[in-house]
Amino acid sequence: MADAGLIGGGMRRGIVALVTALGISTPAQASWEVIRGDGACAISAQWDDDGGTRATLVEMADGAVALGLQNSNWSIKEGEIYPLTVAFDRDLYSVKATGFSDSEGRGFRFSAGRDLAVAFGAASSLIILRDGGNPTTVLAVKLIGSRAAIERMKPCMATVRREKAREQAAADALQRKRDIVPADPFFEPEAAIPIGNAGRWATNDDYPAAAMRERREGDAQFKVTVDRLGAPTDCEIISSSGHADLDAATCSLVLRRSRFNTAPDTQGSRFYRNRIRWRVPVYDSAPPAEAK
Repeated sequence: MADAGLIGGGMRRGIVALVTALGISTPAQASWEVIRGDGACAISAQWDDDGGTRATLVEMADGAVALGLQNSNWSIKEGEIYPLTVAFDRDLYSVKATGFSDSEGRGFRFSAGRDLAVAFGAASSLIILRDGGNPTTVLAVKLIGSRAAIERMKPCMATVRREKAREQAAADALQRKRDIVPADPFFEPEAAIPIGNAGRWATNDDYPAAAMRERREGDAQFKVTVDRLGAPTDCEIISSSGHADLDAATCSLVLRRSRFNTAPDTQGSRFYRNRIRWRVPVYDSAPPAEAK
């Protein structure tokens, strides 16, 4: 919430006049009720002004606080942003509220930290102006019993936070279990499809020099991890050729030369398995080392 000092002197004088007027006449206010929701608690009360304005202050388990106001006469547009000046007594704040609509009527809400609940509980009046070239009064009411209502909300919040802590502990325990035993141990992501001829990923020219001199051969089976865009991100040997240099050359060539089909955004990493058969060429025109 903006600092009160950011509000201009003219606006402040207008607010002071409204606060003074509230000492003469204000709509009657019903008692605050404490409401418990999913992961949140709220206090809510209604005034008997035209349209029956209702204020609801909601606090989430993570400490976020929101204030919402509704009135059956308001023509607020859902999702539209409304710049407002909010005054708790003579402390002024500049906010941007979002319009919404439900069975209770149309209204707006804005969020802030815990300081919103503190200001709400400490104030004896609530005034809201719609900002613009000619500011319009949206609401001007006395706050009766808001401090006591916030105190009554604290046991509710304590219960909500305990339940959230238990839920998080249970979720953490389940995740640790799944880290050991996956929910579906038979699940395999869709295989990546190579683009082009995989047999050209390794040629006779790529044969490690030492292995060729020593006439070492073998089949190196590999698994390559492929991202959504079709680029290889990792390679591992799942069955060794029996020679470290042939295995190393296999993954180096696959990572450098392979490309694969793309995948939908919803799909994570994919895999591709194959092998490179390293055979020492018998003569210069021998076919390339086979990958299939």
